[in-house]
Amino acid sequence: MKRPALPGITLQLIILFAAILALTQILSIAIRHGEQSASLAVLESIRIAERVSAIHRLLERTPADERQEVADYFTGSNIRVRWEPESRVPADTGPTGETRPLYEILEATLGQVPAEMRILQRPPREPAIGDSEGLPDLLPELAEDVADELSTGPSYVIALRLSDGSWLNISAAYAETLDFWSLESTAIVAAMVVAIGILAIWAIRRLTAPFLRFARAARQLGTDVNAPPLAPGGPAEVRLAVEAFNEMQTRIRRFVEDRTQMLAAISHDLRTPITRARLRVEFVDDAGERSRMIADFDEMERMIASVLDFAKADAGAEPTERVELVAMLQRICDEMNDRDLDASLEANGHFTLFCRPLAMRRCLTNLVENAIKYGKRARVGFGTGNGELAIHVDDDGPGIPEAQQEQAFRPFDRLERSRSRDGGGSGLGLTVARTIARAHGGDILMRNRAGGGLRVTLRLPLRD
Repeated sequence: MKRPALPGITLQLIILFAAILALTQILSIAIRHGEQSASLAVLESIRIAERVSAIHRLLERTPADERQEVADYFTGSNIRVRWEPESRVPADTGPTGETRPLYEILEATLGQVPAEMRILQRPPREPAIGDSEGLPDLLPELAEDVADELSTGPSYVIALRLSDGSWLNISAAYAETLDFWSLESTAIVAAMVVAIGILAIWAIRRLTAPFLRFARAARQLGTDVNAPPLAPGGPAEVRLAVEAFNEMQTRIRRFVEDRTQMLAAISHDLRTPITRARLRVEFVDDAGERSRMIADFDEMERMIASVLDFAKADAGAEPTERVELVAMLQRICDEMNDRDLDASLEANGHFTLFCRPLAMRRCLTNLVENAIKYGKRARVGFGTGNGELAIHVDDDGPGIPEAQQEQAFRPFDRLERSRSRDGGGSGLGLTVARTIARAHGGDILMRNRAGGGLRVTLRLPLRD
C-alpha cells in the first residue's frame, strides 16, 4: 500500500506551531484553573464560616421564642437555617479531608466555641422547584444563575449545639470549582491560534521561498544544463547550498561541453581517414568486394553522425521555444511519405509545448523512423492526462519481449533478428530519443500492443 504523501513544509510547520500554541494555552489554563479552584475552596470556607459564626452568636443571644424567626430570616437559596432539638448530622461524624479546613476556620471564627460541632459534606443534587426563591427581584439574571448553581451544588451540613442543648442546623451550599473551559478561554485560545497562524504563514513562506527557488533551479538544471545560475539569497545555510549548487552546475556544464568537443574532434579526425580509405576503395577491381567495403564505410559515417547527434542532444545548448507539435509531426510524416514510407498522424486540435525545436524534431523523427524500420508502418496519436502530454507511435512489427525493452534504449545495443544491423540502423535512435525526452523532463516508454505490434510513448510535462 502506497504511503500518503505528507503536506508541504509550510503546512506542516503551521500545524506544528498551532498545536504547540494550543497545548501551551491548555496547560496554562489547567494550571490557572487548579490555583483558582484551591483559592476558591478557601474563600468559600471562610465565607461559610463567617456566616455560620454570626448566626450562632446571634441565636445564642436571642430568646428561645424568637430563635425560629431569626433562623428563617437567614434562610435563602444557598443556605438553610433551622433551630431544632436534634442534630441533623450523625454523632459519629468526624472531620475528613474535605471538611477539616472548614472545621479549623470555624474554630477560629466562632467567638464562643459551641459545646459540640459536627460537619457533613453532601454531594450535588438535581435542581428542585423553588431553589431560587427568596432572592430579591432586582438581582440581575447572572446572579440568579449563580444562585441556582449554588443551590444545586455540593453543600456542607453543619450542626452546632447551643448552650441550652438545642441544635443549630445549617445547610450551606458552596462553589466547588470553576468552569475549566469557558467561552472566554475558548475565544482567547482561538484568537491566539489564528493570530499565530497568520504570522506563521507569513514567516514560513518567507523562510521557505529560497527552497522553492532552489527546487525550481534544480528541476531546470535537469532539463537545461545551460540554465542561468541561481541568485544567492535567504539564510546563510541556503546561500551556502546555492553556492554549492551553482558550482555543481558549472562543473556539469564543463563536463558536457568537454565531452561534446571530444566527440566532435574524434568525428572530425575519423572522417578524414575514412574519406581517404573510401577513395582507395574505388580502385578495387572486384566490384562485389568494392560494394561491400563502401557499405561498411557508409555505416561508419552513419555511426559517427549518430554519435554526434547523441552528444548534441545530451548537451542541450539549443534555446527553448514554443512549438506546435501537431504541425511538426505532420511535417515528419509527410517527409516519410515522400520517401514512400508509411506514416500517418491522428490528431485533433493543437498541442503546443515549450521545448528545443531541433532536438524535439530529432526525437520524434527517430521514433517514427524506428517504427517504420522495424514495424513496417508508423501510426502517431496524442493523449493528455495527469499534467502530461503523451505521443504514441504504433507499429505492426513483432514487438519486443518485455524483458528486453529496456535493453533497446542502450547505446549500440541492437536486438537480434528484426532489429539487426541489416536494417541500416546504428543502434542510437532510441537512445538519442530518450536522452532528448529526459532533457525535457519527460521519458519514453514502450509496451507490446494486444493486437500485435509495439507502442512507443513519449511523455512530456505540460509546463512552461
